[in-house]
Amino acid sequence: MKGINLIPEDIQKAWRVRKWRLAFIGAGACYVLFLIAVFALQRAELSRLKAEEAALVSAKDALAGRSSEYALLTKRLSEIRAAEGELSQRIGVASELKDKRVSWSFVLKNLSHEVPKGVWLRSLSTSDVQGTTDKKVKFLGSATNNRAVADFIFKIENSGRFRDATLSYSQKRDLGGNIVYDFEVYATLRKTGEVLYEW
Repeated sequence: MKGINLIPEDIQKAWRVRKWRLAFIGAGACYVLFLIAVFALQRAELSRLKAEEAALVSAKDALAGRSSEYALLTKRLSEIRAAEGELSQRIGVASELKDKRVSWSFVLKNLSHEVPKGVWLRSLSTSDVQGTTDKKVKFLGSATNNRAVADFIFKIENSGRFRDATLSYSQKRDLGGNIVYDFEVYATLRKTGEVLYEW
């Protein structure tokens, strides 16, 4: 059966108008809420961008302030490197001098045991051999006879501390009624750890 609507037409019309009005109000409210949400999101994004901008400006100012510090540090670093190079040079020179230093106390101590009976030394001098790091040693002394001079040359040549020992001259001399033989001997100091380094 087809139902019969007994509600008057004007009341039905009023209901339809009220329905549409509620729909429009709901749609308007949703639109306003959407606009508020978009506004809030845009505002939050703007705040974030402003905070990021402030951080970047602060970082820029910090870098500008540090540029002078960086220049000072660079200058200081170059000064330190220059001082380090100079110090390395000095250490190298000191090391080279140390390597060339002769332990004369060791040489003379051993030499005193190698001088044979009948020989006495009056002087000992050294000179650098040009173009090398060798040292030439000159012995001036006297002996009771030429055999003692030959023994002295033999002993220093075979001592392990000298090489190329040669007699420059031997001269006979009267010393208060006694005959002595003045001599001059040259030898090259060997480069051994014992002779050249102080331990």
